[in-house]
Amino acid sequence: MCGIPLDMALAGRVAIVTGATRGIGRALALAFASEGADVVVTGKTTTPTPGLEGTITSVADEVEQLGVRALPCQLDVRNDAQILDVVDATARELGPPAILVNNASALWWKSIEQVFDNVVNWMASLCGCHSLTKWCVRRCVVWALRRVPRMRCRQTPMDRYGTLLCAITRH
Repeated sequence: MCGIPLDMALAGRVAIVTGATRGIGRALALAFASEGADVVVTGKTTTPTPGLEGTITSVADEVEQLGVRALPCQLDVRNDAQILDVVDATARELGPPAILVNNASALWWKSIEQVFDNVVNWMASLCGCHSLTKWCVRRCVVWALRRVPRMRCRQTPMDRYGTLLCAITRH
């Protein structure tokens, strides 16, 4: 379809997976690693908790055992400062992110009387996903623009878009 062998499609790419300490997030982080992608393992759990298995470092260790690089980052997706720190650390340590999985969410362990607070937490998580996506895309665009050779000829806006798109997709 795209001319890239399926087993090599993720080799050398960088994936950020939010909520990667257990469940679907952990499974996705390990799946990306098994396909050759370096993985940023994010979550709120940094120390073992009774009854909850998995921390960002334990999952990062599992990722590294698959032969790729891992970067454990504590992240509450409701915190913009932490989001920026994760995106910057990713670009600095592993390279610009090519894949973002917004898996993290707020848990609803409260009674129905407290549902309003739960909705507010869920909305904050949703805003965090939007913010993380925005900063990852911004980082990729800046990185791609630096890779595009300076053109002396005049380019139309569509030509520049095509050049930028090519630089991003070939990253």
